[in-house]
Amino acid sequence: MILHRIRAHRDARRAVESGVPLRECIEDKVSYFLRKSPLRRDSPYSIKVTQDGQASIIEEVRDDAQGIEDTMNVKGYEESGEEIANFDRRIRLEEEKLVRSREKYQVAKEQAEPAGPLLRDKLIALVVLVALSIGEIGALLFYLGDWFAIDPSRLPTEIARNTLNVVLLAFVALSVFVLLLACAMKVVQNWTKGNYYKFGLYLGILLIMGGCLGVMRALQATRGEATWEILLVCMMITAGVPIPAAAVKLWWRESALRYDDSQKEPKNLRREIREYRATIAELRRLRRNAERRRVGFERNIQRENRASARNRERQRERELRFLRKVVAISIIYREKYLFWSAKNPARRKR
Repeated sequence: MILHRIRAHRDARRAVESGVPLRECIEDKVSYFLRKSPLRRDSPYSIKVTQDGQASIIEEVRDDAQGIEDTMNVKGYEESGEEIANFDRRIRLEEEKLVRSREKYQVAKEQAEPAGPLLRDKLIALVVLVALSIGEIGALLFYLGDWFAIDPSRLPTEIARNTLNVVLLAFVALSVFVLLLACAMKVVQNWTKGNYYKFGLYLGILLIMGGCLGVMRALQATRGEATWEILLVCMMITAGVPIPAAAVKLWWRESALRYDDSQKEPKNLRREIREYRATIAELRRLRRNAERRRVGFERNIQRENRASARNRERQRERELRFLRKVVAISIIYREKYLFWSAKNPARRKR
């Protein structure tokens, strides 16, 4: 401060001798020191000089709220907020769709034909069809076995001895039964539809096939000594068994179709409900991830703001220390000005 006192003594004398007013002299010195100051451009602090040359620090009243700096964390925070809002909107829409699907499912379930009787008929028809098919295919295996030199009563031994012939025998027996069953189904279907021409045609084919196989069955059963009565019975059995099997198969098919139709809409709605639930669960998972990112950005912003606040506080302290020093120097200049002004009253400006 000694150098400032020497300069103040000299400058104050020149100012008084030049007739510079006190306020103008102090303002000039304050401006000179402020040009070297660490003040920010937006600093709220300044020095005011009164008419009698007294300098004081003034602070501009501003809003205490500090604006958030435009950083990557701020952008991420804003983007994650928009992402969360978008997820909320999508979740709300999916939940509305889920509610509507549940309402439709309840209505469809109430209006659907009871599934219990349909499923029971379907299972009964299937069991009967399987039983008839196994019985007739087994019978065909026995009286077609001679053609392949196979004894079906000793099937395990025959499989080990002549596997190829056993496979061929099974294939032929299955094919014959399928052919008889297909022909019998045509008979039943045409009878049901009232198409008696085709009914007669397929019935004739079935009788011819069944008659030929019946003769073979009778001759094999009686070792070539079959009577007309045995032949007739075997022919009727061979031609007649596929007809109830065909009727049972049609019953099973009808029951299956009715059951599937009754469960089609509820089943589709249940699948739709599961899809909506899965979509909502995925959207909620993505929303939770967005919330975690947003919390991370918020913490980073808070750290940045705290660091910025500490920096502003340190800057404020530096500015105030400097301004107090300038005020102290201005007091010295004022004292020297008043000193020289008292010695030279004629030079003092009023």
